[in-house]
Amino acid sequence: MKTERRHQLETNTLAEKLSQLLQRVQPYSTAIVGAVVAVVLIALTYNYLSSQAEAKAAEGWNRLLNVTMSGVDVAGQLESLADEYDGTPAGYWARLRLADIQLGQGIEQLFRDRAAANDSLHMAAENYQHVADQVTESLLLQRAWLGLGEAYESLDRLDEARGYYQRMIERFPEATLAKLAQQRIDALEHPSIKEFYDWFAQQSAGSSIQDEPSRSDLESLPDEPPEDAAENDRGDASAAEGGSAGRSQPESESPGNSAETGTRGDEPEGE
Repeated sequence: MKTERRHQLETNTLAEKLSQLLQRVQPYSTAIVGAVVAVVLIALTYNYLSSQAEAKAAEGWNRLLNVTMSGVDVAGQLESLADEYDGTPAGYWARLRLADIQLGQGIEQLFRDRAAANDSLHMAAENYQHVADQVTESLLLQRAWLGLGEAYESLDRLDEARGYYQRMIERFPEATLAKLAQQRIDALEHPSIKEFYDWFAQQSAGSSIQDEPSRSDLESLPDEPPEDAAENDRGDASAAEGGSAGRSQPESESPGNSAETGTRGDEPEGE
C-alpha cells in the first residue's frame, strides 16, 4: 500500500514538473518548431545539392572524354567545357588540356610568327594560372606549375619560369614532375641555353626567324642580267659546248677505229 502511494506521488511530481516545463517553453514553441524545420530543410537541401554536384561532375567527366576522343575543334570544345564546369575536377582538367594545346601551338609558332606565338603562350599561362589559383589537389597543382614554368620559359621570362620550377621542387620533392622541373632548371643554367635565349630575344618579334623575300625585294631585281654577265655567260656556254662536242665524239669516228672498221668490213663473209 505504501509502495503504491509512493509511486503515485512520484508520478504526480513528474507530471507537475513536465507541466511546468511546458508552460515555460510554450512562449518559445513557435521559434523551436521553426528551428527544427530549418534544420530539416538544410539537411534536405544539402543532400539534394550533393547529389546534383555528383551528377554534374559525372556528366563533366563524360563530356571531357567525348571531347578528347572527338578530334574536332578540340580547343574550342575544351574552352566551353572548362567554363561550364569551372570549379569541378572535370573543368580543371579540361582547362589544363586546353592550356597544353595553347602551349604547344605557341612553341610551334615561335619560329614562324612571333606575335601569334606570344598570344598563344599568354593564353596558356592564363589558363594554367587559373587552375593553380583554385586547386589544392597535388597532381592538378603540379601540372599547373609545370605548365606555367614552360610557358614563361618560352616567353623568355626565365626568372618567372625558374620560380615555378623551384616551387614544384620544394612543395613536391618526390614527385615525377618535380624531377622534370629540376631538369629544366639545370638546362637553364647551361651556357649554351643562355646564349640561345639571349640570341632569340634579339630577333624581330613581328616576323619569322628566317624571313622570306618581300615583294619589294623581288620587284627591285633587273629584268635582264648586265651585259658583261651576259657575255660571260655566252662565253662559258660556247666553251662548254666545245668541250661537250669533243667529249661526245663517238669512238667509231676516230681514224684508227674507222680503218679497223673498214678492214673488218672488207673481210670475206665466208671466213
